[in-house]
Amino acid sequence: MTTDINPYIERSTNTVYVPIKFISEGLGESVSWNSPTLEVTIKSKNGTIVRLTVGSKVAYVNDEEKLMPSAPDMPEYPNRVMVPLRFVSEVLGATVITTTIWNITC
Repeated sequence: MTTDINPYIERSTNTVYVPIKFISEGLGESVSWNSPTLEVTIKSKNGTIVRLTVGSKVAYVNDEEKLMPSAPDMPEYPNRVMVPLRFVSEVLGATVITTTIWNITC
């Protein structure tokens, strides 16, 4: 999968952020946006419904409140909702594997 917007890391929580459409649609789920409330809703094929609000660490997974390490963000540029990769992936049933890449130049 590729995206035209670069992911970024929030250093204070070591959280990787990706565009919501990139991760959700990449996993085959549908996404809707409620502009007045700044809320994103993800509906999965297996019936899971995830609601996230920009600026809030509280998420609702099938109406059950869950606390995220970091809140979704909507930077002025690229003006897209960016979400914590691990949280969204895992509540949708995906596995996130963390690796360390060493780049040594001699």
